[in-house]
Formats: sequence, structure tokens, C-alpha cells
Amino acid sequence: MAWTSRVGKSIPVWGLSFRDLTACICLWQQRARSRRELLWLDERQLQDIGIDRQAAVEEAHKPFWR
Repeated sequence: MAWTSRVGKSIPVWGLSFRDLTACICLWQQRARSRRELLWLDERQLQDIGIDRQAAVEEAHKPFWR
């Protein structure tokens, strides 16, 4: 598993500084939360953001690290 650093190159998670590791974990938490919230949106709200129910379900089931 790798993380893309601020300079754009991919490095292994175990090679991160504490600050970068914290940022990585925060990003993963935010992704997981956002994807779970997609499942609670109604059809009108999904239409407002430009996706259909199937796309929302597919996105919601992605692993947090992707």
C-alpha cells in the first residue's frame, strides 16, 4: 500500500513521517465517512451532485484506501 506525498511521488505507508501518517489516516476516515453518507442521499440529492443510485452504491462499497 502506498501514499502519494505532497510532492506527488508514491511512498510506502511505513515510510511516512508522523504528520504524513496522521494526514493519511484522516483522509481515509474522511473517505469512509463520505462514502457511507452517499447511501443516505435521496434520488434528488444524488441528481444534484450528478450521480445515479448505482454509482453511489459502487462508490460507497470501495475500500477507504482507494
